[in-house]
Amino acid sequence: MRPKIHAFDGETGAGKTTLSKKLAKELKAYRINHDELLAISYSQEQLAKEHAACCDRANRLAWKIVERVAALGIDIVMEGWGSRELRDQIRGKAKELGLDLEFYLVTCPQEERLKRIRKRNENSGDDAPHITDEDFFRMEEIEDVFGENEVFTVIKNDQHNQAVVTTPGAAALSVVTP
Repeated sequence: MRPKIHAFDGETGAGKTTLSKKLAKELKAYRINHDELLAISYSQEQLAKEHAACCDRANRLAWKIVERVAALGIDIVMEGWGSRELRDQIRGKAKELGLDLEFYLVTCPQEERLKRIRKRNENSGDDAPHITDEDFFRMEEIEDVFGENEVFTVIKNDQHNQAVVTTPGAAALSVVTP
């Protein structure tokens, strides 16, 4: 069986990290988180000044990791590549490497997502960037949602972190959090 890329997308605070960690553990897959790559590699000041350049370098590193892990026959769970351009890169890389691919869109009500981000800011160390309320609402305005011609599985995540797969034919994803 060919390795597969499982790519998680969704608005800030929707539960992508929680669900991608669970799926990676369930599948014994290698997980790559875009926010973690950025937070570990760059200071908040660097990210504020050179966000696009930092993202580009993190993406190049991620693709090197994907190539090496896929060569070992291991599935990859990617999280945080949320623009159409980056989803197209994932599609291209999967095709180039002969990998299967599935996209997941994680959704959650805005009020719950903002609450989660505030809590994460209080409790997180260097693994995730600090997101202010202002940043949160700015990102809401620039979200790059899936287009009509993109195929993806929708996962509705609620305030109790109970995830429900809502796309027909997607029952293989068992990520409901206890």
